[in-house]
Amino acid sequence: MRDEAFRRIGHLYPKVKDENGVERTVIAWKWARTVRSPNPANPIEVPLVSSWWLGKKKGKEAWVKASVVDGHVQYEVMRNADGPKSDTDGTRTRQGGMSVADGTPISSDYIKSEGSSGRMGAHLMAVVAEGNRERIYLSSTKADEKAAAVARPDNVPDQELPYDPRNVWTPPYGLTRFSDLFTNRQLVAMTTFSDLVSEVRKLVLADALASCSDVPDAAGGGGFQPAQGAQTPSSADGLGAVPNLGGGLRCRQPEPAFHPPQASVGARLEEGGDGPAAYADALATYLGLGVSRIADLNNSIATWSSSRDQTRNLFARQAIPMAWDFAEVNPFASASGDISIALSTTAEALDRLPASTQSHVYQQDAAAATYTKAIVSTDPPYYDNIGYSDLSDFFYVWLRRSLGSIVPNVVATVLTPKTDELVANPYRHNGRDGAEGFFITGFNRVFENIRKTANASAPMTVYYAYKQQDSDTEGSSSTGWTTLLDGLVKTGWEITATWPVRSERGGRMLSVGTNALASSIVLACRPRPDDAPTTTRRQFLTTLKSELPSALRAMMQGAVAPVDLAQAAIGPGMSIFSRYSKVREADGSDMSVRDALVLINATLDEVIDEQEGNYDPDTRFAVKWYRTYGWTTESSGTADTLSRATGTSPAALERGGIFEAKGGKARLLAPTELESAWNPATDDKVSVWEATVRLAAIMGKQGQDQVAALLPDVETRVGLDQVKELGFLLFHEAERKGNAQDALLFNGLVSAWNDIGDQARRTQQRGSQATQSAFDFGDDV
Repeated sequence: MRDEAFRRIGHLYPKVKDENGVERTVIAWKWARTVRSPNPANPIEVPLVSSWWLGKKKGKEAWVKASVVDGHVQYEVMRNADGPKSDTDGTRTRQGGMSVADGTPISSDYIKSEGSSGRMGAHLMAVVAEGNRERIYLSSTKADEKAAAVARPDNVPDQELPYDPRNVWTPPYGLTRFSDLFTNRQLVAMTTFSDLVSEVRKLVLADALASCSDVPDAAGGGGFQPAQGAQTPSSADGLGAVPNLGGGLRCRQPEPAFHPPQASVGARLEEGGDGPAAYADALATYLGLGVSRIADLNNSIATWSSSRDQTRNLFARQAIPMAWDFAEVNPFASASGDISIALSTTAEALDRLPASTQSHVYQQDAAAATYTKAIVSTDPPYYDNIGYSDLSDFFYVWLRRSLGSIVPNVVATVLTPKTDELVANPYRHNGRDGAEGFFITGFNRVFENIRKTANASAPMTVYYAYKQQDSDTEGSSSTGWTTLLDGLVKTGWEITATWPVRSERGGRMLSVGTNALASSIVLACRPRPDDAPTTTRRQFLTTLKSELPSALRAMMQGAVAPVDLAQAAIGPGMSIFSRYSKVREADGSDMSVRDALVLINATLDEVIDEQEGNYDPDTRFAVKWYRTYGWTTESSGTADTLSRATGTSPAALERGGIFEAKGGKARLLAPTELESAWNPATDDKVSVWEATVRLAAIMGKQGQDQVAALLPDVETRVGLDQVKELGFLLFHEAERKGNAQDALLFNGLVSAWNDIGDQARRTQQRGSQATQSAFDFGDDV
C-alpha cells in the first residue's frame, strides 16, 4: 500500500542535495505561518516563529537566520551554537508577535483578523534531511517550494471544527475546518492513503478467494478450513498476523469426489462473518486505523523538537493547539509519519495475540446497558477534563473516508455522536451549571445500573487519574474526584481496596518537565450492605487518624511516586468514609464527599509533617527554614534563633555542608550548589537533608547510575528509608510553595528510588563476585 502510494504521489516528495552534492531523503520541511506586517511603511509578509532553533544537540547545533532582502524575508540555516539565547527567542510572543524586518509589534487581534480573512500564509524556512545516523539541516530552495505547491484535492474532510475554546485553539486564526489543519500536499497524501484502503481490500479478498474453495466437508460442518496448499498470511508477508475471526480465515478443503468451485466470499465482518470477505474487512480495518494514526503527524499543527531532532505529533496533549512554525513530515521517509512505521507496532501486537478464543466488542450507552453477570472494569470520563468526541473527530473524518464501505455501520454518522456523551461540556449544556447537572445525573445512573445487575462475586474496578485541585478557605479537594466518589457512594458502593497502577508513559509530552501524574488510581468497589451503620463526624475523623497514617506510610515505602501520593491517599480515606451509610455532621446534616476529601487531605498533610520530628537536628532546621524561606537569604539572627530551637547552630550547619552564614546573612545551599562530586563515606558530617538534596541534585544532573553508586555509603551513614521519606516531604513542601522546579527534582529521585536500590544491589553483587573470583584465583596460584 505504501509503495503504491509512492508510485502515485512520490514525485511530490523529492530528495534534496546537501552542500556536497549528495542526495538526501527529506525527513521534514520546517514552515512558519506568516502575516502582512501592520506597519504601513514596511508592509512585508513576516513569519510568526516560536523558535529559530532546529537542532540543539551539542556539537550539531543548527538554527535559522532570517534577513530581509528587497522587501522579502529570506532564510538561511546556520550550523553553530551562536543562535538565539533561548528556545523562545522567535517572533511569536504572548502579546502576539513582532516583525522580523523592523520589530513592529503585531497584536494577537491583528493576527486573528488576518487569519480569519484568509490572509495568513506560510514560508518554507528549512529542510531536515536524513544523514548518517543523524539529522542534516539545509536551507530551503525554490525547488523545495515548488514541490510543495500542489493543488488542493477534491472531497477532503471539510466538516467544521467544534466550538471548544479551551481545547481547540485554531478557529480564531481562520483554521475552522478539519481540512484547514493540513497543507495541500498533506491532504493529497492523506486522501491517497485513505482511498488505497478499499483498493487493498479488493486484493486481499482476491488472494483469500484464490486460496479457498467452499465445498462442505464430509461432516457437513460449518465454517472454512485451510485449503490444500493454501498459505495463511503471517508477519513474514508484511501484513502482520490477523486476529482470530471465529477461528481465523477459514477455507473448506473439498471432498475428493467433488470438483472445487469458486469459493464464496462469505458474510462481511460487521455481520459476524469469518470467511474471505470478513478477513479482507479485518485487514482493511487495521490499515484504515493506520492511516488515521499517521494523521497525528501529517498535519500543519505538528511541530519540530530541536532537542530530540524529530517531529512532535499534534496530540502531545488532549487538545488541538495552534502551531506557528510547523513540521511537514515526509510520509515516505521510513520515519515518523510513514504508514509502515505506524503499522509496525500494530502488526507486532497482532502477531502475539492468542488465537484460541473469540471476543466481541459492543458500543452501548453505559447508563442503559445490561450488566447481568458482568464483571465491570471501567476508566470513566474525567468530568470536564477532556472533550473526547470533539477531539476524536480529527481521526474519525479519515476513518470514515477509509472504512465507509468496509464497516459502514461503525462510521455511519458524519461526525462522532455527541448529544449523550457523558462529559461536563459547558459549551453543549448551557454553561457550567448545566454541564455539571448533566454529568452527575448520568454518572449516578451508570453506577446505580451496574450495582443492580453486575456480578457480585468480583469487585467493580474503577481507574482514575485526575490531578485537578480546587482550594478554598476550608481546604483542597478535586471536582473530578468529588463527582466520581459522590456517584459511587450515593448509589450504594463501598470502596474496599485501592492501589496505584503505573499507567502513564513517562516520556509523553505532558510529563516532560512537569509533575504530571504517573499512575492511575484503581478503586475496588463492592455493593455496600443495606444495613451499613451510620457514624458521626468526630468518630469518622478519629477512625481516619487511626487507619490512614499506616496506609500512607505503606504507600510511601512502596512504589508510589510523590506526585501520585495525594491521589493515592484518597483511596484508603474514602474506604473509611464509604463503609458508612451516612456520616453525620454536628448539625445533623450529612457530610459531603467534598468535605470528606478535605479531611483526608488534611490528614495527609499531618502525616507528612509528623515525619519532621524523626530527623537529626540539622535536617529539622533545614526543613523549617525551607518551609519558610526556601533558598532565599535571611539574617544570621534568624538562623541563630531557629537553629537553637532545633538543637543545632549555624556553625554546625556550615560544617554539615548545607548552609552558609557570613556578613550577617544566611541561607540554605540550593541543589545546584550540591550537585557536584560527593563521597558520603569520607564526609565528616552527613545529615538526612544533605543526603537527600545532594542525591536529588546529582540525579537531575548526572543521572540514576551515579546515585546508585552512592547509595551503599548513604545507607551506612543515614539510612535509606529516611532519605526517601524526606524526599516525599520536600516534594510536598515544594508543591505548597508552587516551586515546580524543586518538586520535579524531588519527585524524580523518589519515583526512581526502587529502581536505584535494585541497581545498587546488583552492582554490589557483581563487585562481590569479582572479589571472590580474585580470591579464588589467588588460592589456585
